[in-house]
Amino acid sequence: AVAISGNCASEAASILLSAIEPSVPRAPSAITVTETENPGEVTLTWSAPSLDSKNQPLQPGSLTYSVYMQGTAEPVVKGLTETSYTFRAVAPDTQKFCSFSVSATNNVGESSPAPFTDPQPLGKPDDLPYTESFAGMTFTNAWVSTSDDDYSTGEWLLVAASETPHAAPQDNDGGMLAFIAEFLDDTAVITSGKINLGTSDKPRLSFWYYAQNSKAGKDQLDVFVSDGTSFKRLAEVFGGIRGIFTINSKPTYILPIFRLSFPICFLYFTYTFL
Repeated sequence: AVAISGNCASEAASILLSAIEPSVPRAPSAITVTETENPGEVTLTWSAPSLDSKNQPLQPGSLTYSVYMQGTAEPVVKGLTETSYTFRAVAPDTQKFCSFSVSATNNVGESSPAPFTDPQPLGKPDDLPYTESFAGMTFTNAWVSTSDDDYSTGEWLLVAASETPHAAPQDNDGGMLAFIAEFLDDTAVITSGKINLGTSDKPRLSFWYYAQNSKAGKDQLDVFVSDGTSFKRLAEVFGGIRGIFTINSKPTYILPIFRLSFPICFLYFTYTFL
C-alpha cells in the first residue's frame, strides 16, 4: 500500500486479517440425574458450554441439545433449548440401571456427547423377600458391575458351575457370580437395584461365599448397604472358605441390614484381589 503525504510518497504497513472458522460446541458438562416421585421418570440437568471446540466464545442462546441413554443409538430427544429435561426412562413397573449423556448443537454441527453418567437404578424397587441366585447365568433383578479404579482389570462375571470345578452353586441352579482379576490390588464393584425394605424392622442379608484363589487369606470382600446417599459397611471378609465347596443348605454369611431410618436400600459388594 502507498500513502501520499504532501509531495512525498511512502510505503504504508499492510494489515493482514485472518478469520477463524466457526466450529462445533464443546460438550455440555455437570450432568445430574434425579428420579422424580414417579418411579422411572427422571429429570436431567446440565451446564451449557461457553466455548466451541476451537476455544472461541459461543453466542448465548445459539445452542440446542440432544439427550442420549446408553444402549440406544438414537437420541431420546433432540432440539431442546433449555438445560433440563424430564421424561420417563423406565416403565413404572420395572427397574433397570440407566446412564445418560447430552450433546450440544450449533449452526456448524453437533458436539461430541458428554461422558455418560454413572449407572443409576430407576423404576420400581424390588420387594422383600428379595432373592438373587444367578440361575442359568442370568440376573433375575437389576444389578450393575463397575470399577472404582480406571486401571483395575477386576470384574464381576456370571459363570457356570463347569467353569469353577472347586465351587458349585449352592442352590444347584447352574449359575454363580464370580470376581475375576489379573493383578494385585485389582478391585470391582457389583451393586444391586433398589430394594424396598417395607415395614421389616430386622431385615437380613444372607449369601454363600467361596474364595477359590485367595492368596494367604488376603482377598477382601466388603459388603455395604446404602440409602442412595451414604454407605454403611455390613461386613469386611478376608479370604473365605477354601477346599472343595460342597452343596450346603446354610448360607456362609447372615448379616443384619441396619435400617438407618430408610425404607429403600442398595446392596454394594466390592472385592479386592490382594
